[in-house]
Amino acid sequence: MKPKRLSAALIAFAALAQTQAAMAAECVTEREVSGLAIYALPSIVNGIDPICAPHLASDGYLAQNSQNLAERYARLGDANWPLAKSAMLKFIGEKDAGSEAIASLPDEAVRPLVEAVLVQKIAGDIKPQNCPKIERGFQLIDKLPPETVGEVIGFVMGLVKPKSPEICPEQP
Repeated sequence: MKPKRLSAALIAFAALAQTQAAMAAECVTEREVSGLAIYALPSIVNGIDPICAPHLASDGYLAQNSQNLAERYARLGDANWPLAKSAMLKFIGEKDAGSEAIASLPDEAVRPLVEAVLVQKIAGDIKPQNCPKIERGFQLIDKLPPETVGEVIGFVMGLVKPKSPEICPEQP
């Protein structure tokens, strides 16, 4: 085998091993939760807008600012995708034997699926009576840098300690 091909094969093997190791992990790190939160926010906004718009003021925060907020987070999507993907695979891995198949797909195929699932999940969970609270929450996070919002969400999830999958304790 030529040196370039050997190097490429070793890199591919290392990447595969890392993916398998990530899938085998029993917990999601706070950092992964943070990356997922930042990555998911534009999809969350897009899932909330059509449901809440009829229940909120047409000159309110979401009507006036939701797309700017979504775009601000979307600019960080590429940088946060690896963490978001790792978190999603761990969440899926707890429930679905097909997570290995999803992990083997190219990112260009997985990202739109993740975004569609997020929009569908959010849309199914939103109750119109909660729209004013949701709007206030977005108004509050709009004042903070996205990285800080992601870190706070990761930290809070670590405190809440969901069981499936668990959030790994952050190492100091």
